Amino acid sequence: MEVNVYFGSVTTQIDMSPMLFSVMAATGPQGETGPQGNPGTGIAAYTECYALTSGTSAPAYSAFTPTVLNPTPSERYLWGYTLIEYTDGSEVRTNPHLICVYGQTGNTGATGNGIVSIAMTSTSGLVDTYTVTMTNGSTSTFTVTNGEKGDKGDTGETGPGVAAGGTAGQVVVKKSSTDYDTEWKTLAGILPYALTCADSSGELIVSITSQT
Repeated sequence: MEVNVYFGSVTTQIDMSPMLFSVMAATGPQGETGPQGNPGTGIAAYTECYALTSGTSAPAYSAFTPTVLNPTPSERYLWGYTLIEYTDGSEVRTNPHLICVYGQTGNTGATGNGIVSIAMTSTSGLVDTYTVTMTNGSTSTFTVTNGEKGDKGDTGETGPGVAAGGTAGQVVVKKSSTDYDTEWKTLAGILPYALTCADSSGELIVSITSQT
């Protein structure tokens, strides 16, 4: 047998002074095991169910499905409830509740303010000022700073140029396929026909007629 002693104090209502006390208690032998209790009831399944309606009234339980549904413009209200099934075969349905509502189309927004033109309106040194004109008539400006002019480059090598010599009425022609291998020739001796040159737009650049 196990004997335990407990100590404590109490306060009397007469003079409110604490009074010490001690209690001795004995633990008896362990009793016999009691009979087994009845089996408990657990949750067998937990299912979320959904339904759609066009109005604000909750639908009947028969209208719900375990499939997740998406609201539409015609069926804007999404409802839900939870089906709880227990191991003893019983079940509980929570009250249907509104999950969300498909939003209605908003009002047309105000007319936007677009850009009509962007034009350079002034220049000061290397800084160009541009003005932006909007569709509502308002304007704003911004600047662009250009780079300074670069240093003058080195003089290039002297080119071959036109062969020296020639007389009035002569032209320079190729003597061979070698680069810069040219000579002066009398036009009548090499061009028996008229020669007309024009640019891509058809405008006449030069017209030469051979000498007779």
